[in-house]
Amino acid sequence: MRNDVSFKADIQSLDVADASYGGVICAHVLQDVPDEAKATREVLRVLQPGGWALFSVPIRGAVTRECDQPMSVRAAWDKRPDEFIRVYGLDFAGRLQSCGFEVEVIEAKSCLSTSDALVKHGLANQIFTNVLFFCKKPDQG
Repeated sequence: MRNDVSFKADIQSLDVADASYGGVICAHVLQDVPDEAKATREVLRVLQPGGWALFSVPIRGAVTRECDQPMSVRAAWDKRPDEFIRVYGLDFAGRLQSCGFEVEVIEAKSCLSTSDALVKHGLANQIFTNVLFFCKKPDQG
């Protein structure tokens, strides 16, 4: 467990009051969480009405798949565990919507205007790895 952070919690069961936050950033967490729907609903719960959440997960295709065995895909220098609980697809937007979020999918390459910039920043490929999911908790009245 990391010691250089000020807040540690299980995203599936946050010890935080309802509607406590205006915004949440959840970057590369959910692929390692056993109950993704529970975690996503917890983020929704702690957001104020109209609040936002930015989710980033590694995208590997169109459809999310649950992993039933470890995957050995990490580089030799990367000492983290070799497996993810799930590998996400672009259907992640629908999964977020089913938990109650309004979702906008932002492809990182859409933020750059030239092909030279896409190459410079490593976004010239056709692999969907650089996608952000900007979510909003609906206003309640």
